[in-house]
Amino acid sequence: MAQPKKRSASYTVSISLANQQSLGIRDFIDNKIIKCYFPDSLFETARNALGKRIYVFGIIRQRTHGTKVNIKVAELKVLPDSSEMPSLIDIFRNLGGKS
Repeated sequence: MAQPKKRSASYTVSISLANQQSLGIRDFIDNKIIKCYFPDSLFETARNALGKRIYVFGIIRQRTHGTKVNIKVAELKVLPDSSEMPSLIDIFRNLGGKS
């Protein structure tokens, strides 16, 4: 195994409470499900994240050539739905100082 790394991830697809509680996320890059182990303090956030796009920060275990094995979650955030995100026009308008 390679050295642990820190990383963000993507969509929550499953949650498990058997043995050590974990959630499964689908990684955009590899299109594979990665198991993420999270502490009790993040249970409600993880439960509310099912089916949503998320940000995960923690220690990643991965194989020498980059295949992710699992993540020990330190931080978990649900990202806004795409309908709540500003459009490109809104972003450019804000960069230009126009409201």
